[in-house]
Amino acid sequence: MANAVGAGEISGPAHVIDGDSLRIKNLEIRLHGIDAPESRQTCTIGDQQWACGRSATQALGAILVDATVHCTWTERDRYGRALATCFANGTNINAKLVTNGFALAYRQYSGRYIANETQARGNARGLWRSTFIAPWRWRRTNAAHSKRR
Repeated sequence: MANAVGAGEISGPAHVIDGDSLRIKNLEIRLHGIDAPESRQTCTIGDQQWACGRSATQALGAILVDATVHCTWTERDRYGRALATCFANGTNINAKLVTNGFALAYRQYSGRYIANETQARGNARGLWRSTFIAPWRWRRTNAAHSKRR
């Protein structure tokens, strides 16, 4: 559930919260149109468990290092987070995470990153080299381990 109150933009150094959330100054930002594995979520490669949620968080962190981040949003979620499209040194962070396979296109809210997801799947990048449960399904079955979305 989102609302249009509080639209705006912000720029500056950013700090990673998890695979699809960051903070600039005192503003918590949820990357719009994508969904990354939860921090405690694991995936499977062959017969090995892979901490894919932690890897997604690390992937976002690597993008943010030494970057000037600029985010724009038109709405906030029910937790007050800005639902934003963000750029690090001119590169769309939302798209990059999906293209690299560390987040999925969150079709429930946007179709903008479906082509990026198709590319990641076709190239077996990130999550697509593993067996995984979509983050939105994982949260439903692991409510005690998930956090607000």
